[in-house]
Amino acid sequence: MSLTLKRYENKSGESLKVRALRLLDGASADLNEDALTVGKSVDEILEDIRLYHAELEIQNNELESALQNIEQQKHHYQRLFNTSPFPMIVFDKHGVIDELNEAAMVHLKLHYPTQRKKSLYQMLSPDSGTTLSALLTGISDTVQTQEVELEFKRPKTTQFECVLTLYSDEDKSPYLLIMRDITSLKQLTLQNELLLKAVSATTAGIVITDPQRRVIWCNPAFNRISGYSLEDVKGHSLKGFLQGEKTDPETSLKLKNALDGLETIDIEILNYHKNGKVYWNNLVISPILEGNELRYFIGIQHDITEKKALLDAKIKMQHWDTIGQITAGISHDFNNILGIISGYQELIASINTQPELASHLDKLKSGIDRASSLVSKLLKSSQMSQEGGPLGSLKEAIEDTQSLVAEFFKSSNRVQWSVEAGLDQLVSTTDLQDVLLNLIINARNASADDNDIRVKVQYQSQFNDDKHFAVIEPTYAENYIMISVSDGGCGIAKDKFLSIFEPFNSQSKQQGSGLGLATVLAFTKQHSYGLTIKSTLGVGTILSLWMPHMPCPPDRLDTLSKEQIVMKDSLRIAVVDDEADIADITQKLLELCGHRVTIFNAPEVLLESIDDVLKSFDLLITDELMPGKVKGHNLLKALDNRLPAILMSGYSESKDVEPYKNLILHKPFTRNQLEEKVTEVMSNFKLK
Repeated sequence: MSLTLKRYENKSGESLKVRALRLLDGASADLNEDALTVGKSVDEILEDIRLYHAELEIQNNELESALQNIEQQKHHYQRLFNTSPFPMIVFDKHGVIDELNEAAMVHLKLHYPTQRKKSLYQMLSPDSGTTLSALLTGISDTVQTQEVELEFKRPKTTQFECVLTLYSDEDKSPYLLIMRDITSLKQLTLQNELLLKAVSATTAGIVITDPQRRVIWCNPAFNRISGYSLEDVKGHSLKGFLQGEKTDPETSLKLKNALDGLETIDIEILNYHKNGKVYWNNLVISPILEGNELRYFIGIQHDITEKKALLDAKIKMQHWDTIGQITAGISHDFNNILGIISGYQELIASINTQPELASHLDKLKSGIDRASSLVSKLLKSSQMSQEGGPLGSLKEAIEDTQSLVAEFFKSSNRVQWSVEAGLDQLVSTTDLQDVLLNLIINARNASADDNDIRVKVQYQSQFNDDKHFAVIEPTYAENYIMISVSDGGCGIAKDKFLSIFEPFNSQSKQQGSGLGLATVLAFTKQHSYGLTIKSTLGVGTILSLWMPHMPCPPDRLDTLSKEQIVMKDSLRIAVVDDEADIADITQKLLELCGHRVTIFNAPEVLLESIDDVLKSFDLLITDELMPGKVKGHNLLKALDNRLPAILMSGYSESKDVEPYKNLILHKPFTRNQLEEKVTEVMSNFKLK
C-alpha cells in the first residue's frame, strides 16, 4: 500500500514519517526529547497515521464500489447494444468491423463470426464509402458525433440514417455507428414528392381548406382555371371569389348543404374567373376526417366549358336530326300531294282549249313551283335529301354564282371576290351555288348597306389554321379548298354559334324562309365538308366552307348528251305506287308520251313474280317509300340490272338507295322531267 503523509522533520533532520514507518514495521527506535520539538508527540503522529489509514480504507471501498458500478454499466450498455432495435456496428479507423449487434446482423443479413474483422466499406455503395472515409478523417475530440446517410448494398440496396460517434481515442475500435433504416421513409418521401409534382402538374384544380372552408393550399392548375393565386385566396372562402350573379342559387345551396352534412358532392356550377368571365366548373368536394373529427375539405375542379359546349352542340344536333326526320316525313307527304296537283295541272293544260283558263293554269303552275322549291329547301335543310346536282368544275360553279350575285346585288352591298387561279375541284354545281347564295344573302342581311361582303376562294394546306370555331370538321385531306364569306355586320355571340344553323332561326330582320344556313349545314354534312365560324360583336362574321381537295379528272365532266338515244318507240312500263292518285297521274303523263302503262299498288305482288316482270315490261317505275316490308330499292335489287328502272321519291334518307341514286326521280316532277328521266335511264341501260 502506498501512503502519502505530511512531512515532519526533527532537528537532526530525520523524517518523523520515516520514523513512524519504522515503528509501524516493528523497527526499534529510541525516542528522545528532540522529537517533541516539532510540536507533536509520537502518539499524535501515530494517531494521524491511523486516520490516514482509515481514510485510505474508505477510498479503497469507494473505488471498489465505482468499479462494480462501471462493470454493471458495462453489462447494461452491452445489453443495450445487443438488444437495441437499431443496427449498431463498432469498427476501427480503417473500417474493420470489431463488433455488431443482433439488429445489424438481421438488417444486413450478416453472421457475426464471419463478418468480424472484415471491412465495412465492402458493404457500402461507392459514394457512401467515400462519405464515411471523409467523416472519419474529420472527426476529432472536439467534434465527436456526426450524422450521415449511408447506402448499404446488402442484402439489397438499403438507405440508413446513421449517427457516427468517436467514443474512445485509446480503444483499438473507437467508432460506433448507430443506424436507422430509412429506405421506406425515403420511398415515402419520394412518393410524396412525386405526388406533389403530380398534383402541381395536373390540369385539375385542387384546393385544400380547413373545416371553416378557408383556403390552406391550392395547386397551379387552380390558378390557371380561376385566375386566382394562393396569395389571393389563402385564408378566405372561395364562394366570395368564384360565385356571382349568374351562379344558380339552387346549385349553390345544394353545395352548401352537402358540405354542412360532411358529404362528398359532385356538381356542375357556373363560376367566375378573376377577369370576370364565366366558366363551367365540374366540382368534386370531399371532407377529410380523422376518426369523427373533420380536419380538411379537398376540392377538385375541372373547367368543362368547352365540354359542355360540345355536349350542348350534340344535343342540338340530335334536335336538328329529330326536326329533320319530322320535316322529311312531312315533305314526303307534301311532295306526293304536289305531284298529284302538278300532274293534273299539266294534264289539264295539255288538253285546254279555252284561252281564259290558260292564265289561271299558269298561276297554278307558278304556285306549284314555289311550293316545290320550298319543300326542296326543307329537305335539304333536314339533311334527308340525298339528291346530288350535276357534277361540274368548281371554277364554272364560282363563275355562274358570280353572275347571279352581280344581278342580285345591283343596288345593295358590293360583293368583292378573291378567287385563286387553277381551281380544279369536282363539285355538285347547283348545290354549291345554292350554298354560296345562301351564305352571301345571309351576309347581306347581317350587314349595313354601305358594308362590303368579301368572298375568298383559296387553297389551304391545313384545316382551320386560324383556329376558328369548328361547327363540322371535314374529311382529312392533304389540302383543302376554303370558301369564306365575311360581312361587316353586328357579329354573333359565341353561345349563338350553333343555333344560327337551326331551321327557321333567323338572326336578321330581313324576311326569308329561315332555311338558308340550315341548308348550308345539311350540304356540308352530306358531302363530308367542313364548316367554321369566326365572329366578333360589332365587327362582323366569317363563315368558311372547307372542301377536301380532290383534283377533277377531265373525263368526269363528259355528259351523256353525246351518247343519249332518243326514244321513239312506245315502251311497256310498270308503275308501282301505293297511292292510287300518284300512280294514276303518272300513268296519264306517260301515256301522253305514247307509252303503255300498267299500275301495281302492291310491291309484294311484283316481287313474287319478278321473272314475269322481266318478260312483260321494258321499264319499271317504282316509288321508294311504301307501306310494308317491300320498298322500291328491294324491287331494284331483285331486278339485278336486268331491266331499266326509275326510283321515285319524295325524299331518300336510307343508305339502301345509295347504289341507285342515278335512277332517282324526285317528286314532284313535270311531264318533261319524267320524259327526260325515262330517256336517260333507257339510254344508259342500252349503252351497258
